[in-house]
Amino acid sequence: MRRLLFIFLFMSTPCLLAQERLTLSKAIDEARQNNPDLKAKKYSIGLAEADQKRFGSFFLSNPEFEYESRSDRRYANQGEGGQSFSLSQEVEILGQQFLRRSIWSDRVDRTDAEINAFENDFVAEVKTSFAQLFAAQEGVAIGNAIVELNRQLAEGAERRFNAGDISQLDYNLILVERDRSIADQYGVESQLKSARAEFNRLLGRNADSSTEAVLDTTQPFQEYTLQQLTTVALEQRSDLKAHQLEESATGTNTTLSWMNLIPTPKFSIVLEKETSAFDRSNFTGNPSVVNGIDRLDDTDKLLNFRIGVSVPIVIPFLFGSNQADIQQAQVENRIANEALVSKRNTIAAELYSAFNRYQSARQSIALYQGINPRLDVNVALLTKGYQGGQIDLSALLVQKDRIFRTRLAYVDALLEYTAARAELERAVGGKLP
Repeated sequence: MRRLLFIFLFMSTPCLLAQERLTLSKAIDEARQNNPDLKAKKYSIGLAEADQKRFGSFFLSNPEFEYESRSDRRYANQGEGGQSFSLSQEVEILGQQFLRRSIWSDRVDRTDAEINAFENDFVAEVKTSFAQLFAAQEGVAIGNAIVELNRQLAEGAERRFNAGDISQLDYNLILVERDRSIADQYGVESQLKSARAEFNRLLGRNADSSTEAVLDTTQPFQEYTLQQLTTVALEQRSDLKAHQLEESATGTNTTLSWMNLIPTPKFSIVLEKETSAFDRSNFTGNPSVVNGIDRLDDTDKLLNFRIGVSVPIVIPFLFGSNQADIQQAQVENRIANEALVSKRNTIAAELYSAFNRYQSARQSIALYQGINPRLDVNVALLTKGYQGGQIDLSALLVQKDRIFRTRLAYVDALLEYTAARAELERAVGGKLP
């Protein structure tokens, strides 16, 4: 009985059976491919490119074509009439179109940087969720071992109680321990279902998909300096690049607003055709001179071609003179400047916090790695002491609880380390050096 008891107490916790086992790298690849939030964010680059096409064309407005037909020969066979064709186009003469192209090129790049920043945060979220699922799986496995052990203890205690080998108090303690472990297991299994549902959501799967996280716990723990990571973060953080591009775009837009104070001329080309006919029936011709024509009609035709230009008159504070646009552009540029400063400060704070969290988690997991071998030694000593009658049942239960709690604490420390590393990667904007 004692030997069987320790087999259940100190055996390696079994892996959970699942339909599919996923490593972290495979999970990230699947999430990048299938997550609808990330896919929707990537589509936003199309909106920025559409705005670039809309506002980045050489001519800001479409050309205007005008046709006119006129005649006063409605009730008689004489009079004047004509047709005119005109084509006009506003032309920016100070190169505003090149500034607009620069603005929207920056904003397309800004949108791309925002997508990369979103993806970086998303990958960190997947890594954290993966670690939470792994920890929940380990918690269930350890909990199952605890429940099975307590059931074996209860069965053995019942036989020993009926035989009079143990007291009513010892028997009751074992029953309470058994029932408490079963109740705790319900909560642990619920946490596993919640962790799996959240992980499946990030992967674009159904919430109830059976998925098992397989975490490699053999990777060496790396050491970094805050200065080293700060340099990497300033180079890699896509959200910082997005703010820099927005500052550039708003600065160019301010220049464009000042240039728009200069009126934009409209050039036009006009083609006119006029015809006039008058009845001269009161004039009688000489047939010998005019070949028998006894009536004269006077018909004139005129073809006119001209080029014109019109320029708006700018009167500040009376007509629209772009003053409001200039003020708006200046304010937007100031906002972008302050937002860039704020983003740099935010990155520094995030990096400092993530670095300290990683350092603490790394030290904690290193301690637990040193504790685990001592647990194995304690197992051997407890086994020998219990089998030799040197340790009673109550002491065994206390030591059992400590050992299982220590193993659960190691799982929590592993979760914290994985989450802290993911947070540090998010803070530096990508992979760690």
